[in-house]
Amino acid sequence: MGWWIGLGIAILAYGLILLLVSWFSVHPWRLPLFLSPGSLGTAQENITLQTADGVALQSWWLPVEGSRTVVLLCHGYMMNRSEPAPVAAMLWREGYSCLMFDSRAHGKSGGKLTGLGFDERVDVAAALDWLDQNAPGQDVVIYGSSMGAAAASFAAAENPGRLRGLILDSAYSRLLDAVSGWWYFVGGKKLASLLYPTRWISRLFLKQPLGRIDVAEALAEAGDLPVLFLHGDSDTLASPDAARRNMEAVGDRGQIVWFPGCGHSEGRWNYPGEFNRAVLTFLAEVAPARAEHASRQTNSADLA
Repeated sequence: MGWWIGLGIAILAYGLILLLVSWFSVHPWRLPLFLSPGSLGTAQENITLQTADGVALQSWWLPVEGSRTVVLLCHGYMMNRSEPAPVAAMLWREGYSCLMFDSRAHGKSGGKLTGLGFDERVDVAAALDWLDQNAPGQDVVIYGSSMGAAAASFAAAENPGRLRGLILDSAYSRLLDAVSGWWYFVGGKKLASLLYPTRWISRLFLKQPLGRIDVAEALAEAGDLPVLFLHGDSDTLASPDAARRNMEAVGDRGQIVWFPGCGHSEGRWNYPGEFNRAVLTFLAEVAPARAEHASRQTNSADLA
């Protein structure tokens, strides 16, 4: 009988571990702000966005006088608006106004529960509403990293006609796969296998079952919106197959840039010249910063 008791205790302990891990996964630890575009030489204003479901999002607004395009930058899971600060600074110097915010349950924003990209579409919608009031008439392109790329995709599907393009850096395709990919990314194959059941346990805390959260489906519903995919060919969190699936969903309106030997969201760090050039070339095609700024964009991309 003793070994039965031991087995029962082990199973109970394992189940408790899975439950706690799942809870902490959707109630993420908040990383302090560690970098700002202003510290890199840009204009920077502190603002607060208010979402339709009552969450206050702490944000930075980087205006450029005479700009005709705003780039909205969305960070990844367990990060904050500091993550895309170098990208925002580069874009601001090229004449693009930028808006960046801490997603719900991240950084200094309100909220306790993350939707791993799905609920964050509401955060993106709040940013679009703010731009309608404070930057009327300007085109909007979204740059999203990882979870932020997913949020951008879901928001694009629900806000037809409000965007000129999407730049998706290391986007997952199916959230169910990304959860397992996250644990592989954090601790390798053994940890991913051990925590595999969190794929289903997490639904106890989320509003939407993970299996229904699909970036490719959202992109297919985004009309004729141009999409640039940026992806590492060694990404273990959002696999190259996930990127190809997303690309297939958009067809001819999509283009993809691969970064050799790069893991999750590493392309912009390991290949900054190629990364910046791809971003600026795409923006020049879908939403130039301003007409008189075009030559400067090309020169900077060539020198990056």
